Amino acid sequence: MTDIASDLRQRFDFAVLWFHEKCELDGSLDEDTIVDLTDDEARAVKILEALRDSVDAIPSSAIKTAEELRDADPVLFEKTLVHGVQVVGFGFSPTSATEFIEVLSRTVQRDMSGA
Repeated sequence: MTDIASDLRQRFDFAVLWFHEKCELDGSLDEDTIVDLTDDEARAVKILEALRDSVDAIPSSAIKTAEELRDADPVLFEKTLVHGVQVVGFGFSPTSATEFIEVLSRTVQRDMSGA
């Protein structure tokens, strides 16, 4: 199983790449028109880049908690992680990877307890 830090770094990177690829083509089969990111999308890219760049600063205790939660309920953890990455910049704007993983862990813990 991939370690949490590497997994987060890769997911943040992939999300940034997704936005950049979206910017290259508009999806039309008739023409390859360059499209610009919306202000919200551009803000999301900046946040995702900051998250990716701060992964190494996540405290080991936060990593350990996340790993324990992932081991306890891998499906819930994955679902929550994917959702968390998808909403970065769109209602969820963590300032660091540490904040991201702390919110992720609290959310998984809450959902595991059924609250």
